[in-house]
Amino acid sequence: MTSRIALRRASLVARSGTLRSRIAKEAQPFMRPLTAADRALALVSGHPLASGAAVAGMLALLGLRRIARWTMRVLPFYALLRR
Repeated sequence: MTSRIALRRASLVARSGTLRSRIAKEAQPFMRPLTAADRALALVSGHPLASGAAVAGMLALLGLRRIARWTMRVLPFYALLRR
């Protein structure tokens, strides 16, 4: 029984590695904009007033629905690439 579990685990780990490689390859065109966004977030996160001003400005310019829709599309890629 333990042997079957170990084989299954090894199979899943290999599959996971393959999928991660494929996702990273397909996400390559998005790396530059996401890197810029990551830098901007790091810069703004250290300054709470700047963060609030940036969020208020984005809400005023783009609207809540558009921002929410965009965030839901980008967040999974950002989280994956952040690893």
